[in-house]
Amino acid sequence: MTNEELTALRVLLREEVNSAVYASESRLSQKIDHLEGRIDGLERRLDGVEQRLDGVEQRLDGVEQRFDGSEHRMSRLEDMVRPMAEHLILLRSAQRQMQSDIATIQNDLTQSLSILDGVTVRINELQVGQHELEANQRRFQARVEDQFTLIRRDIQKLSTTVQGLSTRLDRHESLPVQQAHPNSAA
Repeated sequence: MTNEELTALRVLLREEVNSAVYASESRLSQKIDHLEGRIDGLERRLDGVEQRLDGVEQRLDGVEQRFDGSEHRMSRLEDMVRPMAEHLILLRSAQRQMQSDIATIQNDLTQSLSILDGVTVRINELQVGQHELEANQRRFQARVEDQFTLIRRDIQKLSTTVQGLSTRLDRHESLPVQQAHPNSAA
């Protein structure tokens, strides 16, 4: 594997990690936005419930003051209390619904945290893999450089040997035939 291929692989790995992180962040952001919307709705409903409860408390205070005043007011008070009791029933029902919504939100949040934990583990694994890949690349480059050094040394030896042979051949060719080959019959 060449250095360029390793660099391209590293870049591709980084892009994949960045893509996975971006996708996870997008999903988490959407879930959090959804949860915030639901929580805002619950808060508005709770504010309305509190306002109604404040109104009910104020009415009850007025009813108690009137109750002491007369029997006639007592029947009138009973007529006023009935709708309040019905409102309280509705408020209790709304409270149960809100508790259910809160439980759903907590479940969604737990799932989001679980997903985030999984993404974090995968990112850590990818980072460890990237570090190992970079370490392997450095070792491979060192081995390649060592091999290049050995090849250069061998080429230098071969070049020296060829130059020596070339010099000997030049000397041999420049000698007359009798001196170069004294035992030949030419």
